Amino acid sequence: MSRTVPPTALLRMLESQLEELETGLVAVDAQVTLSDGVSVDLLARDTLGYPVIALVCDSDPHAAIGRMAAVAAALRRGQHLLARLYSGRGLDPTLRARFVLLSRRFPDDFAASLDLLAYEVRALEYRIVHDAAGKGRLDLFAYHRAGGTTRAARTPAPVDPAAIVVPRPARPVESPASRPSQRAAVGTPITPARENGRAPAVPSGEPAPAVASTATASRSDPLLDVEARPEDRALFVRARDSIRTLTKNLSEQAEPGRLTFLVGGRPLATLRLGAEGVCIDVGDGSRPALRVRDDTEYNLGLNAVFTHYFADLSPGR
Repeated sequence: MSRTVPPTALLRMLESQLEELETGLVAVDAQVTLSDGVSVDLLARDTLGYPVIALVCDSDPHAAIGRMAAVAAALRRGQHLLARLYSGRGLDPTLRARFVLLSRRFPDDFAASLDLLAYEVRALEYRIVHDAAGKGRLDLFAYHRAGGTTRAARTPAPVDPAAIVVPRPARPVESPASRPSQRAAVGTPITPARENGRAPAVPSGEPAPAVASTATASRSDPLLDVEARPEDRALFVRARDSIRTLTKNLSEQAEPGRLTFLVGGRPLATLRLGAEGVCIDVGDGSRPALRVRDDTEYNLGLNAVFTHYFADLSPGR
C-alpha cells in the first residue's frame, strides 16, 4: 500500500536507496542550507567526488527549474567553505554538480523544459510502499533524463592549506543517445560514462553543519561601481549568477549598475543596481520593473525571468 509520509522520512528512504539510483552514490548530508533561501534536500557524491543534488519537488515541479539555478550559483559561490566541510567525506565541490528531481508525478510537458537546461538532470517519479511490518521504501520510476548541453571541466578550488582536495579527472559528455526514451523502472542503475579514477575514501563522522553563503560583492568589479547598499550588491550578484546558469546561449551587455542578458540578440532581462536598490526588467523593459528587496522578491523575479525564457526565447520559439 502507499501512504503519505513526512519529508524527513522520505529523505531517509532515499538515502538508504542511493545505490539503486547509481552504483557508488554516497550520501554526504541532508537538508543543507547553502545561503539565505537556498537549500538542498540531500547532498550526495559519486565515486569520483562529483556533487549530486537531490531535490523533492512535489508541490510545483516547474519551480524546481529556478531552484536548480539558485543551487548551482550557491554551490559555485560556496566552493571554498564546502571543500573545508566535506572534502574529507569525498565531495569535490569544484566539480560540476548533477541533479536528481523526485516527484509523485511530473507534468507531461516538463521533460521539454529539462532538455533546455545546461545541467545534467535525472527526474524520477516515486511512490511509497509499506510492507506488512509497516516499513516503508521508495518505488522509483524514471521519468526523464537530460544530459545538459555541456560538461564543464573542473576548476581549481581556492588555495587553502587547511583544505586540500585531491584532483579527479573530468567526465566526458554523455551521448544523448544513451538517455532513456521512455519511463522505466529504476531497478538497473544507469551511470554516465567516466574516465578511470580512484574513489575517494569516506571517513565516518557526524554530519557536517549547514553551509552558509560566502558570496561577496566587490566594488572592484566595474559593474558594481555604483552607490548601493551592501545587501543590495549581494542580491544583485546572486541574481546575476543564477541567470547565468539558465542557458549557455546567453550574451551580456554591461555598464556600471546595469547588466542586460540577451538570447540570440533578443532581451531576456536587465538587472539594475543603484541607490534605490535592485530591479529586474523582464524582456524588453515594457513590463513593470520588479523590485528585489528580500528573498521572496528575489525568487519572484527569477521565476519571471525563467518563465519569459521558456515561453518566448527557448529554442524553437
